[in-house]
Amino acid sequence: GDGEEAIHDYLDLAVDGIAQARGTHLQHAAEIPGLYVPGLQRETRGIKPLAPRKITDLSQWPAYSSLLTEETEFSNTLLVEITRGCPWKCRFCTVGYVYPKFRQLPAEMVLGLVEAQRQWDRQSGHEPIGKVGLISSATGDYRHLAAVSQGLVDLGVSIGISSLRMDRMPDVLIDCMVRSGVRSCTVAPEAGSERLRQFIRKDMTEADILTGVERLLDAGMRNLKLYSMIGLPTETEADVQELIALAFKIWDRMKRSGQARGALGTLTLSVNPFVPKPATPLQWCAMAPRRAIEAKLQTLRQAIRKESHIRLKHESLKSAYLEAILARGDRSMSGFLLEVHRQQGNWRRAAKRLDFDVEEFVGQTRGTETPLAWDFLADDRQRQRLHREHGRALALPLIPV
Repeated sequence: GDGEEAIHDYLDLAVDGIAQARGTHLQHAAEIPGLYVPGLQRETRGIKPLAPRKITDLSQWPAYSSLLTEETEFSNTLLVEITRGCPWKCRFCTVGYVYPKFRQLPAEMVLGLVEAQRQWDRQSGHEPIGKVGLISSATGDYRHLAAVSQGLVDLGVSIGISSLRMDRMPDVLIDCMVRSGVRSCTVAPEAGSERLRQFIRKDMTEADILTGVERLLDAGMRNLKLYSMIGLPTETEADVQELIALAFKIWDRMKRSGQARGALGTLTLSVNPFVPKPATPLQWCAMAPRRAIEAKLQTLRQAIRKESHIRLKHESLKSAYLEAILARGDRSMSGFLLEVHRQQGNWRRAAKRLDFDVEEFVGQTRGTETPLAWDFLADDRQRQRLHREHGRALALPLIPV
């Protein structure tokens, strides 16, 4: 669950009992709600489910950047968590299943944090921060979005967001982003075909997506980034071709918009392999083999090779498969992790030395009755929901009807 209160409780315990023996300390730590002490359990099966800690009032624990520097991915950008959790429950995503409830930070708190940072910048002799990133898994569902967007524009800062659902794009947000100087936007259909979007429970039609694109372009956006996964369970070659077709339909609209204003923008396809995440309805599914993923990426490259304004971007497949190893691993992976450390982070070499077949480990479909190392983090109701959503996904037809 939420860790803000739990970590303070633990730090109090650590300070007050600094002279305690390690075993006594761990016993007391395990009594703190929201803490799990692996050393006190021989195995995870049979453990009573842990009740998650929950912060009901985010304004008591606002999360925002404590250090601003040029030496980060989001250079000199103040990041503020405006919501926590997600109301949508997409089947591939942990956020909707591990966080208790969708909660929202008051508008005055968000704007107050930004103004406080700008004031501190002035007092320190620095240029006041000029960009704010709104962190949320469901930005379009933030009820204070209009007030925050307008307030940030009034402060003279540009607005950054992680991504938008194409069917949940408030006009006020788009308008304020453009007015603040933003000309690029990230949208996340997550899958190229409508069938696969239904599979992952991202119910969004192609018409929704294209209408959203037109709204962004009409408002003044020039560049778009499209997030999508490949290698999803049940994916076929037809689904990949639909992703390509969708990209070109979006590019046709971008090209017309760019020609009208005299400057073409860029469409970036950010495509990454599906990784089965713990505590999600797709946790039992397999990750696609590396050769299959490479073949799909090559298909995409070939399709866009003649369009210089369409770019393909994807994370390292090495990183994606390491992510899958960590996502599916349990205590038996300790030896592998230690060997990775001895091999200075080279997990492929570590796997070879231990004769560990990574593709078999991440590429196996697990039965829904197979005990999973993290099962004790969910109660019966949560487990039933995961099983129900898993069954509904796999019951969908392979061919659209």
